[in-house]
Amino acid sequence: TTWKSSVLLGSLIFSNNMAQIIKFTSRLDNSSWHLVNIYAPCTPEGKRDFINWFKEINMQDDDDWIFLGDFNLIRKPEDRNKPGGDIQEMFLFNNAIN
Repeated sequence: TTWKSSVLLGSLIFSNNMAQIIKFTSRLDNSSWHLVNIYAPCTPEGKRDFINWFKEINMQDDDDWIFLGDFNLIRKPEDRNKPGGDIQEMFLFNNAIN
């Protein structure tokens, strides 16, 4: 994750093998938000570990969050570029997003 330090102050809040959470504060207006840069595992076990971690992120109601990256999960079968997919993984991912 890179940013222009003359515009944003960035502080690493959390990092593991699946994600990096950085709190950004604008040097222009002092507004702040959290950026979560995700690269989730692609194995079935890793996906379940990611979903469990993702569901436990503590987001306060008055904080702004941006999530981006490669989740290695899909929300519905139509999102795949070929037939198939694990419906249980889709259900767990949708549940975690909610």
